[in-house]
Amino acid sequence: MAQSLLKEKDDTLSDLGYDRHDLEGALHLPLRNDAMQYIEARRSRRAMEARRTKSPRLAG
Repeated sequence: MAQSLLKEKDDTLSDLGYDRHDLEGALHLPLRNDAMQYIEARRSRRAMEARRTKSPRLAG
């Protein structure tokens, strides 16, 4: 899957929630590691960070 996604443009990958560096990193993992789990964890972390930066901070 990562190899097919790497054929896409960066903006397409971004629209899908993926990052080229994460996909390339997954291809270099040892075989005993789950590449899809790695990609999805990175994707989730990036989505959480994006939500944090978009949400207004509460005055405290």
